[in-house]
Order: sequence, then C-alpha cells, then structure tokens
Amino acid sequence: YFFVTEDKKTVRVQFDDVLFIEALQKYIRIHTVDKRIVTLLSLSKIHEMLPTSRFPRIHRSFIVNVDKIDSIEANIVRINDHELPVSKGQKANFMRSLNERKV
Repeated sequence: YFFVTEDKKTVRVQFDDVLFIEALQKYIRIHTVDKRIVTLLSLSKIHEMLPTSRFPRIHRSFIVNVDKIDSIEANIVRINDHELPVSKGQKANFMRSLNERKV
C-alpha cells in the first residue's frame, strides 16, 4: 500500500485496488476498484512510490496495474470499461515488462 493526501486527509491505497493512474496537470487521479482519488502529486512522483514491474507507465498521462488489464489491442489497453492509449515511446518498455512477468 501507499499513502496520498486527498482533501486535507491522508488516505491509504492498496496496490491491489488500483486499476490505473491518470495525470491531470498538477494533480493525479487514482482509479481504484470502488472510487477515484484526486491528489496533488505528479505522475513521476507517484511512479517512484510504486513497484514499477507491476505499475508500468504506458503513456505520459497513464500508469496501469498490469494485474487489472483485461486486454491489449494495438495501442489500446482495456481495464474494465476504460480504454487507455499506449504511446509509441512507451510501448516497447511496456511490452518488455509484460513479457518479464509471464510465468
């Protein structure tokens, strides 16, 4: 788990609950199984707090939880009802991290 501040309170977020994280200029939105958390943090800073093998960056605006990916088609990652773009610059690293996780 990790902690973030939302509306003047510190909230604990379980790694298993995170679907993906989205950049919103100076803020990020953490999409979890049951809610969305908005906090004043950069995507780069939150990425440092996460296990990168489990939470790769797929785009300058998105980090995903690979355990929550439903499918990958071309440059689109599907998680639940969300379709997230995979940038050309991040695709090779993203696919490499997926291949390293295969058992």
